[in-house]
Amino acid sequence: MSKLLRVIQSIGVAAIFAAFTPALRAELVMPAVFSDHLVLQRDVEVPVWGWAAPGETITVELQAEKKTCTAGADGKWQVRLDRHPAGGPFEITIAGQDTRRLQDVYFGEVWICSGQSNMQMLLGKSERSWIAGGVTNFEKEIADSDYPQIRMLTVPFDDKTMVFEPKKDSGGSWIVCSPKTSGKFAAIPFFFGRALHYELNVPIGLLNVTLGGSCVEAWISNQAARREPGMKDAMTQWDVTWAAYRNATNTPPPANPINHRSTPSVLFNGMLAPLIPYAIKGAIWYQGEANAAKPESYADHFQAMIRDWREQWGGGAHSTGSGQAFPFLFVQLAPMGGESYSRLREAQRQSLATPNTAMVVCTDTDTGLHPIIKRPVGERLALAARVLAYGEKLEYSGPLARDAVATGGQVRVRFSHAGEGLASSDGGALQGFALAGADGKFVPAEAGIEGQVVVVSCAKVPQPVAVRYGWLDGPPRTLINKEGLPASPFHLEIGSGKQ
Repeated sequence: MSKLLRVIQSIGVAAIFAAFTPALRAELVMPAVFSDHLVLQRDVEVPVWGWAAPGETITVELQAEKKTCTAGADGKWQVRLDRHPAGGPFEITIAGQDTRRLQDVYFGEVWICSGQSNMQMLLGKSERSWIAGGVTNFEKEIADSDYPQIRMLTVPFDDKTMVFEPKKDSGGSWIVCSPKTSGKFAAIPFFFGRALHYELNVPIGLLNVTLGGSCVEAWISNQAARREPGMKDAMTQWDVTWAAYRNATNTPPPANPINHRSTPSVLFNGMLAPLIPYAIKGAIWYQGEANAAKPESYADHFQAMIRDWREQWGGGAHSTGSGQAFPFLFVQLAPMGGESYSRLREAQRQSLATPNTAMVVCTDTDTGLHPIIKRPVGERLALAARVLAYGEKLEYSGPLARDAVATGGQVRVRFSHAGEGLASSDGGALQGFALAGADGKFVPAEAGIEGQVVVVSCAKVPQPVAVRYGWLDGPPRTLINKEGLPASPFHLEIGSGKQ
């Protein structure tokens, strides 16, 4: 017997071919977001994608529906399922040379939940720093959390997450809400999702894409950051930092600046990009603390990020199904941090200039870097979603200052979102207003309500040039609308003449 035949007998024909012939097939691979218990966006054509051998035929089946496509030269394939109303559970079968089955699939409403620590904070207790959790009444909230049609996928973070190029997959798995699991849900998305589930009576999918201590610049794609005029200074600074690192000759070498949560695009690439174009209804966002050192640039950078995300999802047409940019709902920072945080809150208020956005004010709920009163924040986000995403006719915001005009030593401030009328939260005189003259020094002022206008005056400032409300941490803030929603802090330069 020849030597070759003895080898074949000893190790087998299959092993010979595996060792000496190139691979003829590739495993069917899908991103983690397509896994058991997933929620797909109802009433839109839903993208489903993955990777296989180039040229491989892939078939995706859902009940009687069957979609077929061919993997491209890079192995990427994608189909779009037909529009489906809310419902489930279903099974989806994806077949090529391999077969995958997705179990317990529902159609409902899907939302991106992103930002930093206050969006990441857990409902239940944890020993992990910024996601410590244990929000107000968490024991009762967890005990009452039997909501099997609310599901959350949390994108994990590790030392390989922050990268220069968009990743294909972010990892994670869908978790079904129950008293056994809800303590590991991010708290604000939980309260937001629960409120929507109550009102809409449909399944809710929550994509938790958050990281404590992250700057807004890290969540913007590199392409958008390079083209946005408002991002020019930040990108120039980053280019200098990166060049210094690449050219450094000292020993030991400096820390790699990519491993920082302020580095442009790295969290977009590592955490968000793998989810695109998963069909969504909109996004909720709670971030800004990490940008408080440079509040003057936040409005430009934040609005650039919103535009970028909407463009990444096809301008909204592939997400909401309406052709309109998807709703983007965000939380203004809680009271803390002095002047820099006040200016950051003002930048957030200015960001409402971006269409189809809403801002939740939480100056009346809690204070500090990590407030533990999260339920009203999530529920106010859901209230805004009911209007911007689902078309209900409700007042969803507290009063927002529009302009200020000086007449006879008094300043008259007009508001949008006055609702059924302006009011004081404690029934007394309004507090939290201040006026400044030409010297720029703000002095506490008296304020009263006249219809939809607040009239502000101060004998020490006979010729005011600017008005503020709720600016620093100390003064009480008592302006609300009759729906009980608090007014946003603001700074306005004062005009003159009739309104």
